[in-house]
Amino acid sequence: MLESELGGLLATLGLSPRQRGAVARRLGWDGGRPATLAEAGEVGGYTRERVRQLEERVAERVSRTRPRLPLTASAVEILGTVTPAPRADAARLLAERGLSSDPFDPAGVLHAARLAGIDVDVVAQRRGIFRRDDIVLNPVVATLARNLATRDGAATPTAVANLAGLRTKRVRRLLELGDAVSWLGDTGWFTLEPLSGAVAAMLRKLLAATPDATARDLRNALPTTLPLEVVDALLALVPRDGALSHTERAMVDALRGEGGEASARRLTRCAEQAGVTRATAAVCLSRSPLFRHVERGRWALAL
Repeated sequence: MLESELGGLLATLGLSPRQRGAVARRLGWDGGRPATLAEAGEVGGYTRERVRQLEERVAERVSRTRPRLPLTASAVEILGTVTPAPRADAARLLAERGLSSDPFDPAGVLHAARLAGIDVDVVAQRRGIFRRDDIVLNPVVATLARNLATRDGAATPTAVANLAGLRTKRVRRLLELGDAVSWLGDTGWFTLEPLSGAVAAMLRKLLAATPDATARDLRNALPTTLPLEVVDALLALVPRDGALSHTERAMVDALRGEGGEASARRLTRCAEQAGVTRATAAVCLSRSPLFRHVERGRWALAL
């Protein structure tokens, strides 16, 4: 078991049982996540400075003697085959493969391997374990994901993978282990939270004008090909705080007063009565997602 191999290593270095307990807790050689100096000190009743001294002593001797650690080497090999992976899953895998009696946090294994001179290409981070090239790819994948979600409102790992030239499975794992995106239930799509970008702004305005609009209504009004279930999932994230300008509200009221469709001339007259200039009304009609051009000189509500 890894616990015995790494615990035995500490015993060969001349540490007392109490010292071994503190150092094992500090380095994660007891199977748990590596502890802070203060947390490790509580195990044996040591100060943080004393734990630091013991840790340095262990690191120096292991680096110098390069002990043979076959179970640690096997664990590193196994971890390298499953990256990127959630850290907790990796810990359970080591136990399932018979290398530890209980789930064994990979950080302790990786640290011991490096000290002993074992070739290690795996890094343990807060949420997962990664290969070194994953660490380089992480910010690239995150940036592509954010750009797509900002532009389209939501995106898929496949879309990111196509841009990055990577396998979809690997991209999805990297996104799941990062903090760049928010997943939309079981749709397989992700977005940003809080929502941002043009599609998000359009959704806010459309819902401010028509609070009871359905996902189907909204998808038909948006310049998007997002699946209906994705639009429905996005609705739960849209702030319902009213995002209409005075001009938009005046034009919406005017169109509703005309049955939902009217000529531009008629609308600008109604707008002037609400204190909006004709030029401002014309710009609003052409740029706001609340309105659509149905035919020459005529406009209608998008919803």
